[in-house]
Amino acid sequence: MRRSRGLVAQAGMFALVAGMLLTACGGGGDSKTTTTTSSPTTTSSTTTTTAPLAPTAPPPVTTCLISQLSASLIDGTAGAGQRYATLVFTNTSSRACLMFGYVGMQLLTNNGVAMLPTNVVRNEGVAKAEITLPANGGQAFTTLHWSVVSGVGEPQDVQCQPTPDTVQITPPDEGDFLVQPWALGFVCQMGTIDVNPMRLGIGP
Repeated sequence: MRRSRGLVAQAGMFALVAGMLLTACGGGGDSKTTTTTSSPTTTSSTTTTTAPLAPTAPPPVTTCLISQLSASLIDGTAGAGQRYATLVFTNTSSRACLMFGYVGMQLLTNNGVAMLPTNVVRNEGVAKAEITLPANGGQAFTTLHWSVVSGVGEPQDVQCQPTPDTVQITPPDEGDFLVQPWALGFVCQMGTIDVNPMRLGIGP
């Protein structure tokens, strides 16, 4: 009887040890271990920088050329043998231009073929000033004065000089000239014409 109890006790001890061994060997199937490996993500961005455009400088304002100008002669008041007219330049170009000083002139006859005596006298009593004719219509003027009274060496009983029909007009600081009709009569005293410096505008 005692022997039977001893065997039962040994059998129970054996079963307990076997269960413990199974547990130690990881026999439990309900537990899972998950290992996650993450790789760092690198974002590369490229930035393109465009250099700012350099400002474009406006073209310099230069002397008015005949290619930029038209001219007109406007008859003025007359009296006591004196004649007056206004010479007006108009800037017909798309660029502003400069004028400074006096015009040059040459009287012509026979439809511009023959030169007549011409003496342009500058009025130095009027101060000169540099003026800018704006593009597309800017204007400048000068006043002309001459006499129809015969001077020394000219006929006293008939017309002093032939009547011009055209005139060459040279703008200040220009080497070329414009040709305009002259309908202002004859010019005595060897074609003497007094001129003022150029001024901005169209005159009085």
